[in-house]
Amino acid sequence: MIRYVHSGLGSVSIENTDLFYGQLLGLERTEPKTLPRETAEALFGVETDLTMVYYQDESSQFELFVHPDLESFNGARGNVSHECIQVEDKEGFVEECEKSGCQVLQVPKGDKVLTFVKDLDGNLFEVK
Repeated sequence: MIRYVHSGLGSVSIENTDLFYGQLLGLERTEPKTLPRETAEALFGVETDLTMVYYQDESSQFELFVHPDLESFNGARGNVSHECIQVEDKEGFVEECEKSGCQVLQVPKGDKVLTFVKDLDGNLFEVK
């Protein structure tokens, strides 16, 4: 069984995200956090700290990565866009992905490890 968790997207400003996700979609914003450069580079190929902010309600969640130069990152230097899914057997799923030729990224972040998988077309999935 797979459960959809959130979409990760990029934005050049919190003002942009507040307008669209907050005002237009009516979602509640969390306090901004920082994704350290090392983690951003290992996961997304982005060589800078990124501001992270979530917009959510009882059924939806969007994870926004905010940086004024983000437009220049999408493409040649990296891309923060991803989908997050939850699977019943994370270790088994990751093993099957590796056997199938999918790229698996496991990056330490504090006391946990973030796991991302690229499908065979390069689409990025965070796996919980």
